[in-house]
Amino acid sequence: GKNWNEADALARTMVEDAKTDGSGNTVYYVSPYDNPLLWTGHSTAVDEIIDQLSCNGGDDDVRIGAILASVGGGGLLSGILEGLERNYYRGGGGGGGRRSAIIRGTKVMACETEGAASFAASLVANSLDSENNSNDDDDGDGNGNGNANEERSLTMKRLDGITSVATSLGALEVTPAVIHRAHRHQRRGRCDDTSAGGGEDVL
Repeated sequence: GKNWNEADALARTMVEDAKTDGSGNTVYYVSPYDNPLLWTGHSTAVDEIIDQLSCNGGDDDVRIGAILASVGGGGLLSGILEGLERNYYRGGGGGGGRRSAIIRGTKVMACETEGAASFAASLVANSLDSENNSNDDDDGDGNGNGNANEERSLTMKRLDGITSVATSLGALEVTPAVIHRAHRHQRRGRCDDTSAGGGEDVL
């Protein structure tokens, strides 16, 4: 196909056909980026970074300045934001504790291929201060999920096509969960009196 989405559509069709071909085989479609289980798996990378910094000399001034994440459909970025959110609330709630201190003020840089920037398109279309997103808040339960999977009023932007030469590296539209999580990360930055960054891809 012309891009990943066309290949994905074919894969979904093949799975549905296989379910009814009489072979008796059990088949499943597994999204490469739009699944909470995948996000939680990715989120453990943040746990590992914090664990290593916590035991590296015990310096109370150690902080994570920024985390860079490549973005296709938003799965990896969703996981990183989940890991930051979970550790922000772990051990003290509301940003207390050593783990939270290490990530306080951490910026997340979402890196997209030019010509495949579907995350940037949807993030710009759903600005943090817009009325539609005014209630997309943390739930504060510490599990890193918040309201990311609840239906909210988002204007998701779907690209007309992938113009990057690397047509398999981008999705025409990212998972809505990554926009919700990006908003919550930006709000925590404001509560910590920390700048969220100037570019639309810096959270």
